[in-house]
Parts: sequence; structure tokens; C-alpha cells
Amino acid sequence: MAQADTVNRHERQRTWPLVTLVCVLMFFTVMYAALILLGYVLVPMNRTAPALLSTVITAVMILLTVLIVKDRKRPAGKTSFLTMALPLVAGVFVLGKAFGYDTDGIELYLLPAYAIITLICSMIVFFSLTRNKKARIWLGAVYSIMFLPLALWLALWDFGPQPVMRTEASADGSYVAEVVASDRGIFGRNTLVYVTRQGEDKELPIGLLRRAPQLLFKDAYGVHEGISLLWESDAVLLINKDRYPLPERGGG
Repeated sequence: MAQADTVNRHERQRTWPLVTLVCVLMFFTVMYAALILLGYVLVPMNRTAPALLSTVITAVMILLTVLIVKDRKRPAGKTSFLTMALPLVAGVFVLGKAFGYDTDGIELYLLPAYAIITLICSMIVFFSLTRNKKARIWLGAVYSIMFLPLALWLALWDFGPQPVMRTEASADGSYVAEVVASDRGIFGRNTLVYVTRQGEDKELPIGLLRRAPQLLFKDAYGVHEGISLLWESDAVLLINKDRYPLPERGGG
């Protein structure tokens, strides 16, 4: 019994970096996913805080990846499953990070680097520790196919703030429409109209939960001056005389 306890304790000590890495990714993945599903974005109270937090998380991931790979012993059982699922968790984490909160600070420009490092670390751990050869080949191919376009998108997408050219509030102030001149480089240049529900901000110790803008209209870049916005009612927006009913207010 004492020998078995010693073996289990040694196994826990050896696998804690992997478990910690997965837990870190899962915590933020669940948080970002919850925000997206509920229709909110997190606006940090301190604009430099997201960059600092992302730097710390990325540094922890690099350190844990080094510790995991340095050990060189491939885990078994549940820990082996964590190894195989790690890239998938990392991919969802990256998408959640890109869409789960709103910031206009330096974080916008560092986000691609943080995200690509996360994906690389997850793949290094996956190929280093996955025991099953077929799983390494097939899952490795699937993850590579998934991550290549994601990495290209992260590297080439312009995450910079997009200028709001004009705004129009509904009569009761419950919605605000914004005309945005969006320039995403090779991914397209468009004129967009977003509508955001007002008066439902929720204060948190780390920032403000704000309703996520909803895209209602898309047109060619540079036509923002010719777009007409008129609120037919508090729930219907006319864009160039076309009717765009808004979602029910009772949602989420």
C-alpha cells in the first residue's frame, strides 16, 4: 500500500504541469464562452490589465510546456486524454479570447502573438506526450488543418479599433445604432451597421459587462455618408428604407 501511495504521489507530481495548463485554458475558455453565449462582452476597468494578464498567462503556458516536455514521460489514463484534447481546448480558448471581451489598448496588437504561442505550446505538448501513434497522426493532422487557417487569420487580421462614423439612438434610448468604417486589410473593407442594447451594463470588480453589438447591415467600404438611418419604432431600424427588426428585449 505504501509503495502504491508513493507511485501515485510521484505520478501526480509528474503530471501537475499538464493538469495546470489544461485548467488555466479551461477556466478562461469557459468564461469567454459564457460571455459570448449570453451576448455580452467584458470591458476591462483598466485598459492595461488585459495585456498584463495575457502576458502572465502566456509566460505560464511557456513555462509549463517546458516542464512537460522536459519530463519526457508520456502519461496514461485520464492524463493521456488531457494531452490529446489540449490543442482543441487551446483553439477554443483562442477564439474566445478574440471575441469574448472588448479592449482598445495594447492587448489588441499583442493578441495574435499570444494566441499563436498558445497554439504552438499546445501542439508541442500534444506531439511530445501522446502515446498512441495513430492518435498522433490522425489528431495531429486534424489539429494542423484547423490551426493553419486560424494562425493565418490571427497573423493577418487587423485587430485595431474600427472608427464609428455616426450613431443614432432609438427614441427611448434602449438601442444605439452605429455606422462603422471597417478596414480589415486583406479580409475586406466594409461599411457596417451595428446595434447595441443599452442600459443593461453589469459592473464587476474587474470591469463592465456590456451587451455585445449585433451586426444588422453590411455594404461596400466608403459608403457610410450615404447610409440613411431612421428608427421606425423602438424595435425596428430602417437602413436605406429597408426594415430591420431588432431581437426581443427579454433575451439573455
